[in-house]
Amino acid sequence: MLNAITLNKSIVDDGGFSLSLVGESPTGGYMLSIYKHCELVCDTLTSDILADYLSAHADKLTRANHYLGGWAESGKIYLDVSINVIDREGAFTLARASGQGENSGIRWTGINASDFRLPRELV
Repeated sequence: MLNAITLNKSIVDDGGFSLSLVGESPTGGYMLSIYKHCELVCDTLTSDILADYLSAHADKLTRANHYLGGWAESGKIYLDVSINVIDREGAFTLARASGQGENSGIRWTGINASDFRLPRELV
C-alpha cells in the first residue's frame, strides 16, 4: 500500500520513486510520462494529496506498465503517471509521438540509472 510517509522518505533518500499501485518498482527499461496534464506540483506530499491524486488518475495508474512517479525539484514535490518502456527506441518513439522535445527526460530504471534526453535526430 502506498503511503505519503514512505513516498516522502523515498524522495529524500533515493531522489524519487516509480511505483505501481501495489508498491512494486520496475526492474529495468525506461520511464517517461506522456501525460503532462497528470503532473502535480505541491509543497508537501500529504496523505490527502496522495489519496486525491491516486483517485483522480486511477484510470491510468491501473494500466499495464504505468507507475506513480515522484521526485523533488527546486523545493517542490512532483507527482506524475509514468510509463515503463523496456527498449530505448520504443521509449524515444513514444516520447516523440507524445510531443516531447529534445529536453524531455527519459529515466533509465536499470542498475546504472542515468538521465537520457531525446537525441536531436529523434525529435
